[in-house]
Amino acid sequence: SGSSGLQWGRGAGGRPDLFSLTTGALAIQESLQLDRMIGSDKIPGKASIPIGKLAGPQVKSHPFVEMIGTGTPELFPMDSLVPEEFYACHFTDINRQIALSDLMDLWGTSLLQSMQVSSHDARVKEKYLDQLCLQLSELTRLFGDQVIGDLMLCGSDPFLHEGTDVSVILAIKNRTLFDLQFRKNIELARLANPGVKEETLRYQDVPILAVTNKDRRVYSFSCALGDFAVISNCPKSLEMMIEAWKGMRKSLAKADDFRYMRTIFRTGSSEEDFFLYFSDRHIRNLVGPVWKIARQRRMQCISSLRIIQNSLALWGSEGASGTPTIERLKAGWFIEEAYMNCPEGGDYSIDPDSGEPVCSKHGRLRYIVPIVEMQPELVSEPEKAQYGQFVKEYNSYWSKFFDPIGIRGKVGTEVVQLETCILPLIENTVYDLFRGFAGGTPAKLAFPEHPRTIGQFICKLNLPYMRVAVPESRGSLEPVVRRTTLTVDELIDSLGDGVEIGLVDSAPTFNLVVPEGAPMLPGLLGNPVGLLAGSFVLAGLNFPTYAAVAVKKPAAMERFIWEWLRSNQAENELDRAGRRSFLEIELNAYKAKQEGKEIPIFTLDLLLVLVRFHFFFAIHDGFLLASNRRDILLDLLGSGVGKFEAEANLLLRVVPERFKEVADTSRLLWQERIRKACLNNLGSLSALYHYRGILPADWAEKALPIIGYAPFCPLNGFYEIDPVFGEVRCSLHGSLDEPRQPLEYDSKQPLQAFFSSLKEVESSLQFTPEGVMTRVILRR
Repeated sequence: SGSSGLQWGRGAGGRPDLFSLTTGALAIQESLQLDRMIGSDKIPGKASIPIGKLAGPQVKSHPFVEMIGTGTPELFPMDSLVPEEFYACHFTDINRQIALSDLMDLWGTSLLQSMQVSSHDARVKEKYLDQLCLQLSELTRLFGDQVIGDLMLCGSDPFLHEGTDVSVILAIKNRTLFDLQFRKNIELARLANPGVKEETLRYQDVPILAVTNKDRRVYSFSCALGDFAVISNCPKSLEMMIEAWKGMRKSLAKADDFRYMRTIFRTGSSEEDFFLYFSDRHIRNLVGPVWKIARQRRMQCISSLRIIQNSLALWGSEGASGTPTIERLKAGWFIEEAYMNCPEGGDYSIDPDSGEPVCSKHGRLRYIVPIVEMQPELVSEPEKAQYGQFVKEYNSYWSKFFDPIGIRGKVGTEVVQLETCILPLIENTVYDLFRGFAGGTPAKLAFPEHPRTIGQFICKLNLPYMRVAVPESRGSLEPVVRRTTLTVDELIDSLGDGVEIGLVDSAPTFNLVVPEGAPMLPGLLGNPVGLLAGSFVLAGLNFPTYAAVAVKKPAAMERFIWEWLRSNQAENELDRAGRRSFLEIELNAYKAKQEGKEIPIFTLDLLLVLVRFHFFFAIHDGFLLASNRRDILLDLLGSGVGKFEAEANLLLRVVPERFKEVADTSRLLWQERIRKACLNNLGSLSALYHYRGILPADWAEKALPIIGYAPFCPLNGFYEIDPVFGEVRCSLHGSLDEPRQPLEYDSKQPLQAFFSSLKEVESSLQFTPEGVMTRVILRR
């Protein structure tokens, strides 16, 4: 929207979450700021100001040459074909690209975000493959890796859903077989899309084969550059790549930031199946005035195209006669002129063949003209002011350097691993807060692990930060220590290098659901004690929970725990005197004999109205242990308890293979999410049927240009029309009036089979001199 204020990164649910934090997804979103300046209800006004007068963020680049030093980064030959302002994703071979694509389809979103249930298929991958006349999976199925070696995907911006430039570079091993298959793809495109034309163009003495039609469903421009085949859906992008190949334009191979990143993520590593890079120049373009204002304009035009689509639905619902045109829609009051506004001055029309609304400047939905082909030269005063506000806020967040981003991945049958490097640490964000109390050199952490642990959060403790923090600052321990005879220094001296919170397998009797938009993470980030204690208590409402704090001086820690509990009890008793308290604290302490030793176990009882909570504490084997279940604590005090070891500043881990008692609840929640996702499609499908007369057999294909996606049931149920009531229903999940859900959990369904195959998901984060380094590991 056009609102001010830089955006926090968010997880799949819309608010910050620990998974997106530890995978680096929040850092990437905060760096790119793709959700800023993406639309406005205001008409931009007359454009009369040269866009060159607008200054972008004044943030320096790193001294990459100095950072490379005497290092000699190795590069792939095709890096020389990619302009430095493009993002680039390199795959070591075509099979790895297909494997990653299939995995992301099942995961439902980026692997750096928590898994989602998807019931919408925008067919983005199919859209671009059809545009380019490429069918790589068919080529691989026929010839394996005999035809294509490594490959690169690249483009000027990541706006794939709306429509953007996408280029593919292929290392060709067998030119004859490739050309034969590519020619076959072109002929298939001709059969499927009437009006396809073919012509030969030339740029810088390089012949280019252009295969296009008017609606851009087929829009392929290809050429041979040495041993590489380059195919793009944008002639401008292909020309830029030819210039890079000829040395007329700076390529990634010559960009210092890319070369430096390749000293961190080295080519040829066994850990790399693919490597995605957002360069310094690419990010500057995305936050610069041309791309920000151009995208805001195209989003305004997209909004107008969707309004026209809705007016066509009204036209159909009222049984209007004749073929709809913009003039007839306005004459029948199905739409008003004020709702059709293209900031670039485009005219709107209805394609008589497809019935789709079209802008003469931006094109049609799903196939919007790429920004690189239509860059604004003039801007209006409101646009200048809005962009100026964005720059002011951006400069306040990134006052030192731009943050190039590199992501390296390994896609195996049993293990999938993603590593992210963001240069450097982003300022004034959630990462700054975590760097405060969990920063410094990544620690080698080894914590006790209950054998039935299904989830863990491990955090390094940055003791120097806690020592210098003043009472009013984040991270202060002063309010905690105030009620004991210890000083802050004495308490810090007693602490070790980290803390762990673990969840134990159990069948929950209820589930605590945090409302959408509740500021849970930002609220708890006021200080480390609030974060860790709050996380421990909240997690304990759903599962048996334990915590372990590393301790260097057990006697001092035992003294602190006892005095803190006693002082809180005394204060609570004073508050309760003469009146009934909503929160009553009752404290008991006793010694339990364990393995021949007397280990003090302290018990804290919290009475909240009619609910009593118990928390048990003990110090053992270098850790302060706490749990909301005494049997869990006793298990941790026993001999033979295993240790989980890791080297990180933050780590989040989920172990689905240990789901035993919680399995039924987990599967039920998963099935309910699937049912809701499925039934959410019924409204759109009903409109397609009742307002546009589109039959169920055509829903999947004809929904794409109208609503932007093909609705589907995640469990492969089929949608149909009830012959009696005329309502849309799913064969598995019923209708909105009579929803159903399968009683059995069908583990043979692809989505549920994938979910059941997950053994462990681990994400960790390190603060290093190179920047924020994260790692995600999926074990299957």
